[in-house]
Amino acid sequence: MKDVLIRLSDDLHAEIERRVQRGEFKDASELIGAVVRYYAERHRDSDWEHHVEKEVEFSRRHAGS
Repeated sequence: MKDVLIRLSDDLHAEIERRVQRGEFKDASELIGAVVRYYAERHRDSDWEHHVEKEVEFSRRHAGS
């Protein structure tokens, strides 16, 4: 496992602490790991490539508008 240092807003940190205290996760690391896995599973590289291609195409069509 690797360690990652992150900075969070006070509100987001409080939300994480509430969820841990309610027993949804054993600690903040478990919650954040779950969030990252959830995001990664739903945002595959191929999806990003398609999104970027659409953005580039849109920008080319509307350049100088």
